[in-house]
Amino acid sequence: MVSQVLPALSGVLTLPFGEAAPARGKSESRAAVFVAGPENRVAAAAALQLLAAEQAAATEAQPTFSLLVLCGQSGVGKSHLATGLAAEYRRRTAAERSDDVIVLAAADFARQYADAIDTQSTSELTSRWRSARLLVIEDVQEIVERPWAQLELARTLDAVELAGGQVVVTARNLPGELGLHPTLAGRLLAGLVVRIAPPAPAAREQLTAQFAKRHGLVLSEGDVARLAAGIAGTARDLSAAVARLAVLRRERCERRVPTASESRETVSSAVRVVIAAFGRQSAPTLEAIASASARHFTLRPAQVRGLSRRRHVALARAVAMYVARERTTQSLEKIGRFFGGRDHTTVLHAWRKIQRQREADPRVRAAVDRVRELCQPTGKTE
Repeated sequence: MVSQVLPALSGVLTLPFGEAAPARGKSESRAAVFVAGPENRVAAAAALQLLAAEQAAATEAQPTFSLLVLCGQSGVGKSHLATGLAAEYRRRTAAERSDDVIVLAAADFARQYADAIDTQSTSELTSRWRSARLLVIEDVQEIVERPWAQLELARTLDAVELAGGQVVVTARNLPGELGLHPTLAGRLLAGLVVRIAPPAPAAREQLTAQFAKRHGLVLSEGDVARLAAGIAGTARDLSAAVARLAVLRRERCERRVPTASESRETVSSAVRVVIAAFGRQSAPTLEAIASASARHFTLRPAQVRGLSRRRHVALARAVAMYVARERTTQSLEKIGRFFGGRDHTTVLHAWRKIQRQREADPRVRAAVDRVRELCQPTGKTE
């Protein structure tokens, strides 16, 4: 089992990768790092096992999986993890051919295949894809309207696997929820499908510290903790917030060089401004979370907040408390009081229960993701 790769992971794990290719619009590459808290334990385990696949092949051992499907909402880091894996796989295996590791957006896969049909060069193109030792296809939902491209992708996945290669596919939702052609959807579901969740508090602190270092910001532990707690969104939200913090600090220090104490106060003041702006956008209210869970489970918000122990209602309440702990800065006590006057141990129990069920039950994973989406504020930052 891939989950057995990291049986004791309870804190935050940092997965360092090799030099990743420059992102679109960037001129320089940088070493990639994926920060995985307990909420992304399975994704971290899968990444490590995929990187060990070449060693398994060398010893004629059978790899646990050859197809990894990373799912999650925009900004959680699935593309970051996939491209980081590709860079590290290339480094570890000392890939000699440029086509040993191929990273391709699904839309580009479809476009290149269409061009090859027009120029009667499909054999050359598909042979290159199918001989890859690692093939990464990003945003597979982008070809949902192109069934012919989906069928070719399914054939490509079969060929890569048959040749002993590895495949990583990223998607916004579970394969069965994307509206894909049944052939491709079934092929993806036969792989290891892993949800990537937004970072929980511990991982957000680690990410905040890393983003600050990237921008040359010196933050106290208190400022790091305040930022991580105040911006309960994705890694992308945190990155944007720290970038804004760097701009604010630079603007406030342009007139003269501040003293050490003034510099610390400038940073702390800027932190408060950033939290006030980004926090309103990122953190949903408990009321919004309860309403979102009620909507998904076809209940009334009062039922989610009530005392009923019916299984359907209890699951809706547990999912709501899970999202509340993950996405807000409210204490366990406040969350418990809001959801029917329960104590903090009940909230913690619900969080742990849903965390376990998310790994084993696709319906629970889908429920958590849907409630996250429904409760997310849409207002812009100021």
